[in-house]
Amino acid sequence: NNPVDLKNTQTSIFVGSNVSDSESTWLFIGATENGFSIIGHNRSMLANRVSYWLNTNGSSYAYVTTETAGLEGITMAYQAIKSGRCVGAVVGTVNLVMHPESLYQHNKMNLLSKDGQCRSFDADCDGFARSDSCVVLYLQKARDAKRIYATVVHSDKEFFGDRKAGLVRPLDDPLISLLSRFYDKCGIDPSEIAFLEANGCGVKVYDEEEFKAIEKVLLNRRRTPLLVGSVKSNLGHSDAASALCSVAKVLIAMETGYIPPNLNYNKPAPYIPALLDGRIKVMTEKTKWDGGLVALNSIGSTGSYAHTLLRSCTKDKPQDNTPKDGVPRIVCVSGRTEEGITKVIDKLKSMPVDIEFIRLLHDIHSSNIINHNYRGYILLPIGDTTYTEWKHFNGSVRPVWFVFSGMGSQWVGMGQQLMKLPVLAATLEKCHNILLPFGIDLLHILTTDDSKIFNNILHSFVGIASIQMALVELLRLLNIVPDGLIGHSVGELGCAYADGCFSAEQMILAAYYRGMASLETELINGSMAAVGLSSHKVKDLCPPGIDVACHNSGESSTISGPTEEINTFVAELKEKGIFAKAVNIIPYPKPRSSKWFSTSVPESNWDSSLAKFSSAEYHTNNLLSSVLFDETSKHIPKHAITIEIAPHGLLQAILRRSLGPDCINISLTQRGNQRGLEFLINAVGK
Repeated sequence: NNPVDLKNTQTSIFVGSNVSDSESTWLFIGATENGFSIIGHNRSMLANRVSYWLNTNGSSYAYVTTETAGLEGITMAYQAIKSGRCVGAVVGTVNLVMHPESLYQHNKMNLLSKDGQCRSFDADCDGFARSDSCVVLYLQKARDAKRIYATVVHSDKEFFGDRKAGLVRPLDDPLISLLSRFYDKCGIDPSEIAFLEANGCGVKVYDEEEFKAIEKVLLNRRRTPLLVGSVKSNLGHSDAASALCSVAKVLIAMETGYIPPNLNYNKPAPYIPALLDGRIKVMTEKTKWDGGLVALNSIGSTGSYAHTLLRSCTKDKPQDNTPKDGVPRIVCVSGRTEEGITKVIDKLKSMPVDIEFIRLLHDIHSSNIINHNYRGYILLPIGDTTYTEWKHFNGSVRPVWFVFSGMGSQWVGMGQQLMKLPVLAATLEKCHNILLPFGIDLLHILTTDDSKIFNNILHSFVGIASIQMALVELLRLLNIVPDGLIGHSVGELGCAYADGCFSAEQMILAAYYRGMASLETELINGSMAAVGLSSHKVKDLCPPGIDVACHNSGESSTISGPTEEINTFVAELKEKGIFAKAVNIIPYPKPRSSKWFSTSVPESNWDSSLAKFSSAEYHTNNLLSSVLFDETSKHIPKHAITIEIAPHGLLQAILRRSLGPDCINISLTQRGNQRGLEFLINAVGK
């Protein structure tokens, strides 16, 4: 889960600990002058600090107990969720070995192994090695879970104070009593247990008493050997955190389908009869299994006992979980450190594309995670090549501007790749169906390889408009919301759609009728040319009959006029060393929002009735007027992110020159790119 999802929820926090070497070091010995040691190294605040950081409203328990802390926490969380006191629970345990004095005390009690090896269940066991560990689990109702590793069937704990021996001498009777009542209450036959993760601390008297109880209760009616292991042989004994280490081992075994082997087991302990006669089998090899019921024991050093029964998740994961639709996947990730984010990215690079895993990552990163100051993405295409990028996030919010370019962005086959993405295909098919009664086959226009398809200007208008609408729908789906809208020439139709002024039908028909008007109006044979001069400079050079059509930027403009005069003028400009290139040009209005900045009405007239509505008059004026893109683009903040929405990023060079280096300019598409879908999704990641 994203931690933000737990904010203001009835989520309880249970954190168990034992002796705190950290508390001794920083609170009593190395006290700081600022007084924060009492907050950072106080066991009573372990749970409260987690509750504070997660901003939860549920109960917050810090409890100090013995080695049973982990299963005690699961028991308390399980009971709290069942009774309705909370909707979920975080259970954590921690142990740090920082002082040699604590090792000395354990050794004087004959608990430590002489060679640092924990030989659980072995004839030569002589104690355990201490270890560090921090384990955290999240428990919730199955109906709310996004992923289930295991189900808690039942969990219980008990302290037995009616002692027949000293405080730290374990006995079999209390554990027999706990196990008997445990299985009577949950209604499970112990013979159904597939695996037992035993306490198995490697201290003879503890292992001996534990297995007396196991034989009495768990092996009573069993006909097959009980598979047994203890993670302490692998990791050592982490005191208060040891029981949750056992749980972690079991969950990994359930996920992988393999029980890991016990280490340091060579010959069965002679004081455990069930080992000698084969009723219990210690796992010494990596063993494949099908999961099932798993029991876990935990025994404290002062009379506390705990037992938990887990059932592995029965949902089978598909053997081949790779995408079948040919669509590349993008995963946005974040981390507190650069190392953290690169580990996630490297993990995704190293494994096959798994759509379930990706869906979980999508869900986690669908909202901001506090203090994750490294942000990035990885594109997982269908093939071997991956694309990735990440950078430090300084916390500043950049305004997002949608830039809709116009004529000239169309190109043959521009819809072929985009039709593979369902959200784009749905919008394009919708536009296609709207135009069918008018005799226009939009899907053919978008996907054909006919090099002459855009000789018909109507095809250009409807093609550009439909792709702009599809891209807007994609951005809406991703919750990428613009702070500003600007369109170049016919691109203002895209502004009207993104602003909510046009429906899909209104926009595609506006483009259609604009194309029809261009086809049916008797016009002279005209042309346009791009010129590398500002509109003010080129205006003084234009001969009669040629006008400035578009004010692109301080160094770029577009002129229009009769073809012959345009061609002559372009040649003259080239002779003077000025860049110039002829281009082939083939119920009720809604108010425009403050996000939409007009490029067809001068700023001095933005308060006029013409400029206030996305009306027929407004768009007719757009068709007949000069494009004031340079003037209007000055309103784009210098630290903005501009997203160019068109079949091709026609305005990228202009945007880079006019907006400066602090602005991030992203084009969603690229002319002629045979991997256009990857280009688009990569742009989304940026």
